[in-house]
Amino acid sequence: MMATFYGCENLKKGPDIPKNVIRMKETFNGCTSLEGEMLIYGSGEITNCFYNSAINENVLVLNYGKNCTNQFADTLVKTKNNDSSKISLRECLTDYIQIGEFEGYIDDNKFVIT
Repeated sequence: MMATFYGCENLKKGPDIPKNVIRMKETFNGCTSLEGEMLIYGSGEITNCFYNSAINENVLVLNYGKNCTNQFADTLVKTKNNDSSKISLRECLTDYIQIGEFEGYIDDNKFVIT
C-alpha cells in the first residue's frame, strides 16, 4: 500500500489494513481530512505513513489488532510527525481470523472479509 492515498486531502475514511500488508510507507501522507476509525492488522514498513494527516477538526482513531504489537502501533502513531494531527490509538479486542479460505475480522457480529 506504499503511498496509495498520498496527498488525498479530501479522503475522510481510510480503509482497514489487513494483516498481509507489509508496506505502508507514506500511505496516508498528507491526508489532512482523515477522521473516524480504522482497523490496523498489517505491520511492516511505515515511514511517514500518517505524516501531516488528520489535521482538520475531527479525530482519527487507529484500532490495532492482536497480531499488531503495542510497539508497532505506537510507532505508527508517531509517523504523524505533526503536533496538530488528531490521531489516537486504541487496542482492538477483535482478532484477525480465518474461516476456511476467507480471512477477516468480526465487526458488529458480522464477519468482514478482507
